[in-house]
Amino acid sequence: VVGSAVVGRSAWATALPRRVPALRPQPRMQNVAPGGKGSSGQGAWHGRRRPAHAAASASAAAAAPAVGTAEALGLTSSLLEHPRVVRGSLRNGLRYAILPNESPAGRFEAHLEMHVGSCEEADDEQGLAHLVEHVTFMGSRKRERLFSTGSKSNAYTDFHHTVYHFQCPNIDQSGRALLPLALDALREIAFEPELLSSRIEKERKAILSELQMINTIDYRCSTMHLRELHADNPLARRFPIGLEEQITRWETTHVRAFHATHYLPDVADLYIVGDVSPAHCERLITDAFRSVRGRPRSLAALKRADRRLKPQLTHRWTLAGAPSGRAAAEASWRAAEHPTADLPPPTVFKHELLQSFSLTLFAKEPVCKRTSVADLAEFLTDRIVACCVARRLNKRERPNPPFTGVEFDVSDAPSEGCVVSTFIVYADAEGGRWEVTVQRALADLQLLARHGLSPAEVEAMRRAILADSRLRAQQGATPSAELLSVLMESDCLGHTFVEPSHYDQALQLASEAVDCERVNARLRKLISHIVAYGDTGAPRAAAVVVCMPEAGGDGLADDRKLSARVDAMLRARTATASGPGEVATPKALISPEELDFRARTQPPAWAGGPGAEGAEVAVEDERRGAAIRLRRLSNGVSVSTVRTASEADAVVIRLCAPGGRAGEDPSLPGSLLLGTSTMLHGGSIGSLSREQVELFCISHLIELNMEVTEEVVRWDLHCPVGERGAGIAAALELVHALIADFRWEADTLEYTRELYAAQHDARAKSLEQAANSALVSAVWGGDPRFLDPTPATLRRLKLRQLESAMRRTLTTERLELTVVGDFEPRELDALLLRYIGTLPRTSMGVAGGGGGGLGGLGSGASAALGRLTAGGAVLGAITGAGVRQAQDGAPTPSASPSAPPALPPDAAPKPDRSRTLQRMTLVDSEPRAVAYIWGACAPRYPRAEGAPALGDGGTEHHPLRVSVALELLTELINSRLFSVLRDMLGLVYESCIRFCEYELLPANGFVVTISAAPAKVDAAHDAALGVLRDLRSGQHPPTEYDLNKARRAVLATHDSHTKDNCWWLARLQHVCSGVVPGKDVRCVTDYVDMVEAITVDDLRAVAASLEVGDGEALSVIMASEPPPPVAGGAGNPDQGADR
Repeated sequence: VVGSAVVGRSAWATALPRRVPALRPQPRMQNVAPGGKGSSGQGAWHGRRRPAHAAASASAAAAAPAVGTAEALGLTSSLLEHPRVVRGSLRNGLRYAILPNESPAGRFEAHLEMHVGSCEEADDEQGLAHLVEHVTFMGSRKRERLFSTGSKSNAYTDFHHTVYHFQCPNIDQSGRALLPLALDALREIAFEPELLSSRIEKERKAILSELQMINTIDYRCSTMHLRELHADNPLARRFPIGLEEQITRWETTHVRAFHATHYLPDVADLYIVGDVSPAHCERLITDAFRSVRGRPRSLAALKRADRRLKPQLTHRWTLAGAPSGRAAAEASWRAAEHPTADLPPPTVFKHELLQSFSLTLFAKEPVCKRTSVADLAEFLTDRIVACCVARRLNKRERPNPPFTGVEFDVSDAPSEGCVVSTFIVYADAEGGRWEVTVQRALADLQLLARHGLSPAEVEAMRRAILADSRLRAQQGATPSAELLSVLMESDCLGHTFVEPSHYDQALQLASEAVDCERVNARLRKLISHIVAYGDTGAPRAAAVVVCMPEAGGDGLADDRKLSARVDAMLRARTATASGPGEVATPKALISPEELDFRARTQPPAWAGGPGAEGAEVAVEDERRGAAIRLRRLSNGVSVSTVRTASEADAVVIRLCAPGGRAGEDPSLPGSLLLGTSTMLHGGSIGSLSREQVELFCISHLIELNMEVTEEVVRWDLHCPVGERGAGIAAALELVHALIADFRWEADTLEYTRELYAAQHDARAKSLEQAANSALVSAVWGGDPRFLDPTPATLRRLKLRQLESAMRRTLTTERLELTVVGDFEPRELDALLLRYIGTLPRTSMGVAGGGGGGLGGLGSGASAALGRLTAGGAVLGAITGAGVRQAQDGAPTPSASPSAPPALPPDAAPKPDRSRTLQRMTLVDSEPRAVAYIWGACAPRYPRAEGAPALGDGGTEHHPLRVSVALELLTELINSRLFSVLRDMLGLVYESCIRFCEYELLPANGFVVTISAAPAKVDAAHDAALGVLRDLRSGQHPPTEYDLNKARRAVLATHDSHTKDNCWWLARLQHVCSGVVPGKDVRCVTDYVDMVEAITVDDLRAVAASLEVGDGEALSVIMASEPPPPVAGGAGNPDQGADR
């Protein structure tokens, strides 16, 4: 994302462990078709991630027990399957599962899972399962009938499965039912493909491009870890992407033979989840698949194992003995007991592109199938252990030398058919600092083994997990895609798929059997292969891997000295006298007495009083069942609230302040970036320590994300509503405390600097990030406010300068608070007054902005909102017919002349036209290349002088006109890029366009991302420019077909997004504050109507604004080059300045 700087999420939420995707991958190689996954180019750039205890509860809760009442349950009670699931099978062996689910309404998911993956390949077929997936999916003519219907389709291959999936509306615009078409397409894809030689050649090229695209240093580390972890079985030698030397030589006969051998109905499972009738689905399934011929009856067929049973492979389990709930796996566990005198030395992997040192220890266990309440007790025990251990380990991050990161987790690995326990230590590799880091991490584990977890921390985590389970049980509606994913995973692992509300009952009961003694017994077992490493009779780690950055390194290294040093450190035993002291969870971050004092000092109120002219607006969005209110507090904070029942008992809160990197002092570049990161990694508030604040957040299920972009600083908080709004109160109290009482600490700043330095060095070693940095530099003309600051630049920044920059940005007159969720309005109003209204009024020193009345919202916002109200607090209604009615004769609103400018006047892209095309190289033994193209385009909310002349279909004065046109144009362009670059020319696996989200900056732009082989990247770059130029020039203009296809895709995405509270945040950002001229409440209420109202002429007008001519667009093409023969080569000396 050009110029965007994501700071991250709070360590308060990350006290709970996460799976590290780079180290524990689920190898899913995806096709991207027009309208399919990834085609929009608008990925989750700043995605929401739940705390690990929430993710764990969500995964299990979607698989929850339909067990009667709590009184009827006991630990030995079996979990009953979700009562709405309908299962069946056909005579040819195909099985199906149907789950009616009305979220989202009028749509369904259909997934066909073939139990055929890379593990079914012979030694000379590595990658053939993946190629067959590509050829069958992309070669389907019947799949094309679902194009332009608002449907999405995709496919992936992993170790044991190939899955084809469709996400469709129930009917298209003509009223045609789409489920029969989807099932017909799935039958053709899996059982009746043409397997044409021409399609095989196209997909061979695509896969070879995909192979180079994914082959980052992280992917290479991931595959190396998996090879070591599964050295005892074929998983180590069967990565789904395959081997290039084999992919290039397969003939059509090989593809057809593999398909004929493995694609049979008795290894197929069909899943349908959505707004469907099970009886009707069963009839359609029978009609679609009964003609598929079953497996020939032969001796070989009779002897074959059922591929649906996992694991299909033999694993060497790490831990000996089983906890009480794992009796079925007892024999397998005991088989792991063996002497450890033959421990192999740790594996060493060296590469110059590695970011930092890491030490990883893996352990493997059988999957404990969750089929009873007792099994849930085992699951709960594991989650408590994983969360508490990860949190305990990360308490030692400071002071120097810092842990770049410590991870501990234990979780199911569905595609590998086992449970994997992972312990990872990241550290700075220079100066031997990694040794101190490893010693400290191991000492902490020894401490845990001796003294265990305290009753207080076990109870705090137990309550947090149970509270999260209760929250999810109350939320009711779960998206079909999420339900289907958990249903398939449950079937894969043998878990009972159950209903969330009943799951919660069973988990609450299971928790009664989980006490501190049981948790500590499980803890000691889970870390025994680490703390007793090398002891006779101790469990043996499944793998021990050391990764070390080294110039000239290129893979596994025979570094016996380093291996022996790590081995000795693991065998050492650290004597620890006593465990850490207890830390109590605070009941509040600010005492009630202090809050009362602040309220007396500055009595909180709504500006001008509720109902005063211009001070409040209330709008009912009937389409989405939401009530929107826009107000301002007496201290200047703008407040937007949206009451919606999309997520029961849950709210999301955003605090936003304009400025961002653009608002930094040019003499202090990076001050907001470093200041936000310091707050994120700090956490001490008033007299409370970071650990106490962390426990407060865990107990209230608060997740905090902080982010700095070019335009804004924003904090996003997720939490439950809680009884009488207790969850909202805790989140708002956290916001108040961070703004008013945050304690700036030197050790936190030092840690943040060191962490940033490690990330900065990593960016220079990444092909994608180094190319992005060069593009950013050219786009912004070298303006230091928008570039990645160097570690030396950040080293010059002082603590007081960071505090000053943050306080200058987070002034109450600039703050905008948005609350979206299932709250009670009166409760929320009281909490907003108590916690946000009592923030001391602050400003940037600009006159004005202090009164009530119309000044409460600023004249711009008041003017915009006044068109929808007849007075002050008037409740209006905007329905599907409101687009033109609300806009007739309405002038474009402008910001209040007395308000401080949102951004400095010089904050704008300054393209360096002397660098229209930069060619760069990066030393890497693996051939890879990327190309980026940037160009200017129409602003999303253009000022009058910058507005493109759109069509006269009644949309020309609407504030959403350009923004919506850009979204539609994104779909159109991505479809054309796919068709030309991938399908017609075979140049790339993936290419996409993304329009920037700028709202405050006076200019907007787009970025095209291309991944290709070095030999093809230039041709791919030129072809992408050609697509854009043909679109702008009118040689291949948008057509009515293009518009309808894009419209259906955008509306389908919108329909699912509106069920998420987070969708409202971006739509409402800057609406209440009025800092974006022209952005008003219609940008929320009229979205669907505007998507329907945009015309082909509108699209052509916006397409004409794309600056893609010679001398206009800026491009970076970066390719890898092999390392020089002399060790220590550092890459192209000409690229240093660009980086």
